[in-house]
Amino acid sequence: MESGLLDELDRRLAHALQLDGRASFSTIASVLGVSDQPPWLATVEPTCRHW
Repeated sequence: MESGLLDELDRRLAHALQLDGRASFSTIASVLGVSDQPPWLATVEPTCRHW
């Protein structure tokens, strides 16, 4: 693998998964200091409207 393909966050994520590959997204995100929600989620229109 070429060096430079993974940034610091990628390396930290890979390390976290090596420590506990069954950890939840929210746990890993919390440890890494990032959001566990995808950034595109905020722009998606709800498909279900409450009447």
